Amino acid sequence: MGFNVKGLSKDEIRQKLQQFRRNDVKWREGRVWTYVYHAGDDVEEVAKMAYNEYLTENGIDVTAFPSLKDMENEVIGMCRELLRGDAQVCGSITSGGTESLLLAAKTARDYARAHKPHITQPEIILAETIHSSFFKAAHYFGLKPVVVPARADHKVHAADIAKYITEQTVLITASFPSYAYAVPDPIAEIGQLAQEKNILFHVDGCIGAFIGALNRLNGMEQPDFDFSVPGVTSISMDLHKYGYTPKGASVILYRNEEIRKFQYFVCNEWTGYTVVNPTMLSSKSGGPIAAAWAVMRYLGLERYRAMADETMRAVDALKEGIKKISGLELIGSEQCSLICFRPTNANVYDLVDELREKNWVVNLQFAHRDVPPNIHLTVTYQHIHRVHEFLNDLEVALKAVSKRVLPKLMDMAKLKTGKALAGTLDANTFAQLAPLLGIKDGQLPDRMAVINELLNDLPKEVTKELLLKFMSDLYKAE
Repeated sequence: MGFNVKGLSKDEIRQKLQQFRRNDVKWREGRVWTYVYHAGDDVEEVAKMAYNEYLTENGIDVTAFPSLKDMENEVIGMCRELLRGDAQVCGSITSGGTESLLLAAKTARDYARAHKPHITQPEIILAETIHSSFFKAAHYFGLKPVVVPARADHKVHAADIAKYITEQTVLITASFPSYAYAVPDPIAEIGQLAQEKNILFHVDGCIGAFIGALNRLNGMEQPDFDFSVPGVTSISMDLHKYGYTPKGASVILYRNEEIRKFQYFVCNEWTGYTVVNPTMLSSKSGGPIAAAWAVMRYLGLERYRAMADETMRAVDALKEGIKKISGLELIGSEQCSLICFRPTNANVYDLVDELREKNWVVNLQFAHRDVPPNIHLTVTYQHIHRVHEFLNDLEVALKAVSKRVLPKLMDMAKLKTGKALAGTLDANTFAQLAPLLGIKDGQLPDRMAVINELLNDLPKEVTKELLLKFMSDLYKAE
């Protein structure tokens, strides 16, 4: 579909936008346990006001728009306070957790170039449960990812990390908490190791640092993870998660300016204006910075603490409810706002579908080593009044899944055929496989159990090719 000759009216544009979103998840009802963080209509109103005020201001040059620099400095100051940093701690606002982690890796690589010139093939130590963005960083920046296996407690311990450190190591990473299994790595002991070895240490707190800091202020017992821990040299923390600011707003904070300067990029070799980029982007809307500043100032520490307290009460109620349902068990889920669980005597893929039939959207996580496929919930302030309804529907859904016999036999036949076709994957095979699995014109079927089980069971390289093919087919100009 090319250009329309005459422009559409505002009303027509609004109508078209509503048509576009007709198949989107309906997150406003509080039935989506992922993707969206909503603190209330009043907060959304403030965010939209500030975002629109700075929609066209450009963060490429803060000498032209010093207001963006002023707001960013205030935001970093608030985040530094939450993370117990001293006056030397500094940082930047980024577009999201992925950019924050990319910058952590890039900074460590360039810091090593300056301070450890003997390193020629830089390696980054990745806790097995670290976020995927560090694998992306390794891929983008020519770093070797060295993965340290987690123990049975789903944590990566310092004694294990020590075995993987070499003369080429430029960065150690760990999580507070790990996204998948919702447990914090032992940051204090890893920090001590990093100090002893004189290696930079990044804590990925993108999902947990903000609410973790609030939980500490509320008196909740939890391990230290912030700049109070010796050896921690950088921390990432998303504002658009438990800070409830609009996407995309994250921060990365460093122990001092001597480290942060290696994040920056300066170019005066080309023929145009001198480029100085604190983060990865050049041109960028001032909207996310203004909205982050506005929401954080609007909510204030007192309301943030109250919201965190109510959220954690909902987390505790959910975990207790899951424990009481026969046939379910928790995985990890320690001291944070994330929950991971699985059915012990039913098909997890069918359970996810059954919950979707009841208009609940949860995250399915595939099996990894000894951990079976499972369900993940990100519990936010929006969910505090949905706990009992969800638990009731979860129990009903589990019973319904246990009774599926004939449909399951048909699914097994599709699965077997799918695996056979996927084993000889090419463009023609995918064309045969898609309709068998219910994929038509890029649209996925309502029930995804067969597809998800296939993706879980096939070799990872095969599933990558399937997913790449599917995603490539989605993005075609109309």
